Amino acid sequence: MEKGWRYGKLLAQEYLAQGHLQEALMIATKYHQDYPANDGVAFLLAKCMIENKYEAAYTLLMSKTFLPNEGSTEGAVFVSRSDADAASDTGYVQK
Repeated sequence: MEKGWRYGKLLAQEYLAQGHLQEALMIATKYHQDYPANDGVAFLLAKCMIENKYEAAYTLLMSKTFLPNEGSTEGAVFVSRSDADAASDTGYVQK
């Protein structure tokens, strides 16, 4: 079993926690490219995108099927938040 993705995920999470949004996004993007089937990495990438206000977060979240797991309620919050951000960016909703 390959464990290399865990190091990148932990590093991106640490950057995100410290408010280093661009660094977190860069690491999460690289590891998502290296491990595209890993839902944990995809979810972290979407989280980084949302924190960086990227509309692409909504597209990424909608392209994945996340199975219920520990912390799975967090996904609904991110989808809702990314949906609201996308609507705001298009002018349908004012923040």
